[in-house]
Amino acid sequence: MEKYAQEKGLRLSKEFYFLDQAISGAQLPRPALDRLRDLAVEGLFDTVLCLSPDRLSRKYAHQWILVEELKRSGVSVIFVNQPPVEDNPQGQLLLGIQGLFAEYERALITECLRRGKLYRIRRGDLVNPVAPYGYRYIPVSEPNGGRWEEHPIEAAVVRHIFREYTEKGGWILPLVAFLNENIACMPPRGKR
Repeated sequence: MEKYAQEKGLRLSKEFYFLDQAISGAQLPRPALDRLRDLAVEGLFDTVLCLSPDRLSRKYAHQWILVEELKRSGVSVIFVNQPPVEDNPQGQLLLGIQGLFAEYERALITECLRRGKLYRIRRGDLVNPVAPYGYRYIPVSEPNGGRWEEHPIEAAVVRHIFREYTEKGGWILPLVAFLNENIACMPPRGKR
């Protein structure tokens, strides 16, 4: 975006960057997007730069809603990695086709990931590479593998937290203080 803005002689203030990281573009309610929509209604800008329609939303219906909503607020949307979308039937058709393809691509990716996880589960392989705290994964390639077992050091910490929380009235702050004082003596994960 910055490169595009510089080429066009635009200055973009960091407060007007609207990035929703680690939130699915298939969702319409997203914190940064909601902020952009609110500020657009207030008339604080007249143009939105977006890398591509699928970065605005991964669902065509949401793309259409957002573009129309911004247009009603007097805000134009420029998609940086494609030619300008003209406000005519052909331009709207192109935008619609791109939106439908983005939605289709997302559905394919989701299905591939689901099938891949299911395949790994059926083989007894590790699906998530990060073990839950208190456990370690025994790989299928090892004797009696393809299962989770308690990690002796971490499991003791989990039991301590549970005991403190349930037996001493459920106070979180003393637990946090205890962990902060004692966590330094524990070796980092993966080195135990």
